[in-house]
Amino acid sequence: MTTATRLLHLPVVLVALAFAATPLASPLLLALAAFAGGLLLAYRCLADLMSAEHETTVGQTVFRHYL
Repeated sequence: MTTATRLLHLPVVLVALAFAATPLASPLLLALAAFAGGLLLAYRCLADLMSAEHETTVGQTVFRHYL
C-alpha cells in the first residue's frame, strides 16, 4: 500500500471535520483546514504522478511539465 493510498480518505475526513466544527471554529481555523487539505491533495497528485512515471523520456517530460 502506497502512501498516496493511505492518505486517500484523509482530506475528506479533514474537510468533514472542518465543516462539522464550523459553529465552533474561527474563519482562520477553517482557512487552515482548507489549506492543509489542498496540500494533501497536491501531495497525493504528485505521488500518483511519480508512481505512474515510467523509465521513458515521455514520462519524465510529462512530469516536468506538471511541476
